[in-house]
Amino acid sequence: ETESLEQAIDHLAKARLMRPEWAEVPMLLAMIQQQMGSPASALESYREAVRQGSRNVMGLGRFADLLIRQNQRDEATQVLALMKELNVKLSPEAEYLLAIHDFSEGKNEEGFAKLKAMADDLRARAAASEDYRDSERLSGILRQLAALAAQRKEEAEARELLDEAEAAIRRAVALQPDNGRLWMLLVALLNQTGRVARVSDVLAEAQQKLPPAQVAITLAQCYEILGRTAEAEQQYDKALTESEGDKKLPRLVATFFLRLDNSEKRAKGEAMLREMIAGTRLVEEADIAWARRRLALTLSQKGDHKSYLEAMKLVDANLADASDSVADKRIKARLLAHRPNRADRAAARAIFEELVRIPNPAPGDRYELARLLFVEKEWNEASRQMQPLLATEDIQPEWLDFHIRAQIRAGEFRDAENNLKRYERIAKDPFMVTIILARIQSGRGRHDLAIRTVKDYVDDASSAGIPRPNRALNAARALTNLAKHVTGPGRDAAIVQYLKQAEQYFREFVEKDPSQSRLLIGFLGEHGDREEALRLAEGAASADSPQPVAISAVALLSRGDPSPDEVSRVEKILDDAIKRQGEDIPLLLALAELRTIQKRYDDAEQCYRTVLAREDAKQYEIIALNNLAVFLALRGQKLDDAKQMIDRAIELAGSAATLLDSRATIHLAKGEWQKSLDDLTLALAEEPTGIRYFHQGQAYMQGGLKAEAAAAMATADDYGLKVEQLQPLERPAYRQLREALQ
Repeated sequence: ETESLEQAIDHLAKARLMRPEWAEVPMLLAMIQQQMGSPASALESYREAVRQGSRNVMGLGRFADLLIRQNQRDEATQVLALMKELNVKLSPEAEYLLAIHDFSEGKNEEGFAKLKAMADDLRARAAASEDYRDSERLSGILRQLAALAAQRKEEAEARELLDEAEAAIRRAVALQPDNGRLWMLLVALLNQTGRVARVSDVLAEAQQKLPPAQVAITLAQCYEILGRTAEAEQQYDKALTESEGDKKLPRLVATFFLRLDNSEKRAKGEAMLREMIAGTRLVEEADIAWARRRLALTLSQKGDHKSYLEAMKLVDANLADASDSVADKRIKARLLAHRPNRADRAAARAIFEELVRIPNPAPGDRYELARLLFVEKEWNEASRQMQPLLATEDIQPEWLDFHIRAQIRAGEFRDAENNLKRYERIAKDPFMVTIILARIQSGRGRHDLAIRTVKDYVDDASSAGIPRPNRALNAARALTNLAKHVTGPGRDAAIVQYLKQAEQYFREFVEKDPSQSRLLIGFLGEHGDREEALRLAEGAASADSPQPVAISAVALLSRGDPSPDEVSRVEKILDDAIKRQGEDIPLLLALAELRTIQKRYDDAEQCYRTVLAREDAKQYEIIALNNLAVFLALRGQKLDDAKQMIDRAIELAGSAATLLDSRATIHLAKGEWQKSLDDLTLALAEEPTGIRYFHQGQAYMQGGLKAEAAAAMATADDYGLKVEQLQPLERPAYRQLREALQ
């Protein structure tokens, strides 16, 4: 059959050469491509045929059907509308799709009229029909009409329509009682309309009337609809045992386990995916590709580099089998888009640019592309990609939030304010609205007004049921963040205003919940009075969980030059925490930092090595490898070990800017200034900071490039670099570089 189809394609190629304008050539080619299992190629050929004027009714029907199955419903409705113009009698499903499309375009009256006419037609047909599908369709349309009636506050009419919808789906079940899907639709209707009391009788009847092989799997899905997961799991396991040769079951069961909010159950689902991929669990051929995709998505949520590499390998395996798979291209692009280096993001951008060129592209693809463009500071192009999303009625709050924040960054405050009014209608989140409005006001230099906006949020007792202390904490964090983004005249005075109000709200929150004193300790240490922060830490050290307080106390010492008395007080807090909680990994890492401040370098190194040797420290392995590698480099000791450690960290986590900066420090310690510059170029492209420009200045100076070193240090100054921000071991090198440049 494949050989015959390929011969047909050859004949069509010759026909196209002879008559390139003949629309039937791409139409026939599309139908062949669809038959050969190449949906993406088929869609392109169908589109070309329609552009050339083809009105082949069979081909148009297949085109619309393929679009629906590919979830490209907007384009499908356009094809169906064309068929209707040609007086083609559409299926009830197609008519329903056109009616729903009217609602999505705001044509509510037209959509309602179509649904009502369809309901009237189906009532008459279902009453005399032995075809269960007529009653099933009637039930679905009646539920849609009931929802519309409820929106209009016509409760009596909504109840009548739901009663009729229930009667219709019950008639469908009576006509075909061996159809498990119909029983599930009935249970879903009863569950969603508050008629759960009737469910037990329905399930008992289903067990009697369904074929034995369908009972367990149908009950499993019904229990899942009802939220009774333990019973659902029991029935899914039973279905797998009873129907071992059913190739469709594994996908269904794996999906169930992966949806559960339980790590043990999700691991069970992941194991099933691996069995499907390995071939040790029999499944449909198409489900192997699905299992790879689903496992790739599961792995991507773990966040570590090893899982990322495995996820990419799975997606690439699918693309090797079907290079035109839009689903796999999309997953690959999303995996790459969230990588920490620019090269991967550029690869993601190229894929998304390809995906948005598809007619009627998925809105999510446009959004992801816009995000990537914004990161690269291509605001105009990012805005262009967002425009089609902004033009739709059902825009996601997340997308609008991103666009408004991007407008604020671009200084487009008037447009941001207009979009905020729309966001307020759809998001219904007072705090997010407050943050965005305050950012707009702050960007315009109206700092008093921005603070007033945040205060109004805290004082508003009707703010979505959030207790006042929590509103105060939200406000404190928002004001602290606003202080970081102040620019223009009066910057210093505005920062003082924001931080003063933030401090007041942190104090209010901690007064109500003293167990969270670490938040105020951290704030005071960074923005206020270190002495008061230390007193707070000493007072809170006896708390039930001393670990957060102890870690916050150590962090206080990393800012500036602490006195011996301050170091001694923090050491006591940390020692007490270790005595009470044992050598928890976070406490050991804090102890390593403290020992470094105390210049007890051998002890600090031992702390890091203890962490790396511990079996329970896997989630901290990258932090420990990075910190110890930099520590050794700054001491100028065991540099080969340091290089191996940082390479291992990069292997585990990828080329994140932080790790590249650390490797640059190790290269400097080894006298490899050019390698250091190479890593710093990548790190600065990802995330420029004052400290990284200082490291760049060091590398240039080591290479004898004094002018370049001076320029790098000038940029570090522009980023607000202060010697207190550096690790104690780095501060002598900073002062030496400053003196050399003078």
